[in-house]
Amino acid sequence: MDADQLTLTITRTGGIVGFDDRITIEPDGRVELTTRGLPDGESGRLLDDWYERVSTARDAVDWTALGDDTPTTRHPDDMIVAVRTVAGVGRSDDERLGDLGPLAQDLVNDLMGGIEASSSCGPDRPA
Repeated sequence: MDADQLTLTITRTGGIVGFDDRITIEPDGRVELTTRGLPDGESGRLLDDWYERVSTARDAVDWTALGDDTPTTRHPDDMIVAVRTVAGVGRSDDERLGDLGPLAQDLVNDLMGGIEASSSCGPDRPA
């Protein structure tokens, strides 16, 4: 599968408050956001500069080298931010994700207030 056809799923789970958040980024930059703070979810689209950064970082990852084992907690209140494609998964702090790990963290931090408050996404529009 070509890297430019990989859908990214970024999840934030665990932590002391029991996070369970999901950001799905389609190859065309469309974003679906699901979090406890937004029970119906939201959708939008990555802004052009974010789209380029995320796409470039995604394409640089050797997804098959990561494997497909879901990351597990390291301690009882561990919060896991993971990035997954159909070809592999890794924690955001896994060096094998390269620039995508920190970008995933930034997207989680930016999007948890919703699409309208985000600096990385705008309203959904046709590709």
